Amino acid sequence: MKKVLVIIGVLLVLAVIPITLFLVKQGQEVRTKATPATVLSFTPPSLSVSPGDSFDIFASINTGENLAMGVDLKISFNPSLIEAISMEDAGFFTSPQILMNNIDNQAGFISYSVGSFTGAQGSGNIIAISFKAKSPGTVSLAFAQGTAAAAIDEFDILERTIPASIIVLGQSGNNDYGFGGAGSSTSTPIPTLSPTSTPTLTPTPILTATLTPTPIVSGADDIPVSGISLPTILGLSAGFLFLLFAFVLI
Repeated sequence: MKKVLVIIGVLLVLAVIPITLFLVKQGQEVRTKATPATVLSFTPPSLSVSPGDSFDIFASINTGENLAMGVDLKISFNPSLIEAISMEDAGFFTSPQILMNNIDNQAGFISYSVGSFTGAQGSGNIIAISFKAKSPGTVSLAFAQGTAAAAIDEFDILERTIPASIIVLGQSGNNDYGFGGAGSSTSTPIPTLSPTSTPTLTPTPILTATLTPTPIVSGADDIPVSGISLPTILGLSAGFLFLLFAFVLI
């Protein structure tokens, strides 16, 4: 009879361990990811130029409630209509650490990665990009796949992106539509094109840029934090006390 009690005590202890571990898992603390609220866009959102004109466009950010530690920008454009000349940091991040700064006019692609140890919150301009118009047409300047914004916990906080529309008119010109410096956010008025006496210019319809949201998986993922809960201690204690009692009876 005493041996039976000992065996029962051992089995009870072995059964308590997985049960208490399950209870610990169920009672673990949970922390949630930062809710994506950051929006990337261009300033100005639309612009009309002529072939030969130089113009600047900002890649802008609004972090909302997020504290952005860095961004990875992938920007696409039609290289047959415009070409990128240069780009420079616009001062949104304090003491920016530039990790990538590349222009590919053959592919029509810009890569720019920047971060900061202190992070930044609010709205502002990340970079200023200088372009030159080449041929008539409509260009969609868009954030391509791979564009991301990161918070201090390394989770992607990008909610959506907004493209820009650039209209290259049929008449050639040699104008400079700049912003007066990389840190400025006020656009220079676009001069009105005056037709010559002989030909008649046919107005080119201005297309409205379509907002293209970048799909972001919503919802918070639970990440467990390890620890030993009260059910674990009570369960193990009860099993060992039962085992000790059984040995005393032998």
